[in-house]
Amino acid sequence: MKELYILVDKEICVACGSCQTWSPDVFAYDEKSCAYNRLDNNTGTVPVPEIIWDQVMPTKYLCPTQAIKHSDKPFENFNFTPAFWADSPDNPDITYSIEDGEWEKNELWLI
Repeated sequence: MKELYILVDKEICVACGSCQTWSPDVFAYDEKSCAYNRLDNNTGTVPVPEIIWDQVMPTKYLCPTQAIKHSDKPFENFNFTPAFWADSPDNPDITYSIEDGEWEKNELWLI
């Protein structure tokens, strides 16, 4: 059976409130106003209950900084890769980030 593990990269979290709004059972904010996975105190080692996967996965994609990481295996000694953001000059709803040496286009979807 497949499992889902969630971890928040606190280095790039901007505390926008999106994750806690959409998945309050999983995400909360710490004393520094950074989001964290409340199921395992952000260690990424406790699987998310399958019954709330449909709630959690869209939240990951709604994160404006892509700070929510997911895996089908527990996170162990996870090294956060810094993300660098640049606004698109043609469209303010598009940003570009570089992770692992590759540029990635990120479109902002408003619901």
